[in-house]
Amino acid sequence: MSKEKPMRRCIACMESKAQDELFRLVDEGETISFDFTRRKAGRGAYVCKCNDCFDRACNKRAFERVFKRKISQANIEMLRGEFDAKIQV
Repeated sequence: MSKEKPMRRCIACMESKAQDELFRLVDEGETISFDFTRRKAGRGAYVCKCNDCFDRACNKRAFERVFKRKISQANIEMLRGEFDAKIQV
């Protein structure tokens, strides 16, 4: 008996993928941050592990739509840095 992997939808491309193929973002009140351990509490959203989807999410204001609030440019730049560092590893 095998367990089926949880499926989640990317906020940029809207494709459903296995949860381990996506990065989770979480709303921590004042900022949005990545939750690479998938253990943080709070509203979460997922984005594919590719530059195209991250860029699309930024351009379409997907973070603001999903978290239902304005996201500062500084927060987006911080997310970009974390994203780039993680996909380089």
